[in-house]
Amino acid sequence: MLGSVPVLRSPVAWRRPKAVRGPELSAEESARVKAALAFLRAREGTWRAVAEAMGLKLRTVRYAAERRTGVSAGIALRAARAAGVPVEDVLSGAFPKAGTCPHCGRG
Repeated sequence: MLGSVPVLRSPVAWRRPKAVRGPELSAEESARVKAALAFLRAREGTWRAVAEAMGLKLRTVRYAAERRTGVSAGIALRAARAAGVPVEDVLSGAFPKAGTCPHCGRG
């Protein structure tokens, strides 16, 4: 019965299907989220404190804030929650307001 078993004659590459990602942010929105992360860093004092407030690993937050690549919508949502503002304010650039002191919050 060996003759009826199919034999693999050429190598086959098995690939995992790509993960489904959330909505992509534009370059302008990514820049605004990075500005919000920098503001949170100044307000909290360390990247570790920002990561804890966002519920993320330190490496994830620093990578999002310091790299040239885009930022995910999940990072934007967590930054908004950590700041206590709607996510629309972070994406539109309304947070942080220009001239706001990150330490005392006054304009």
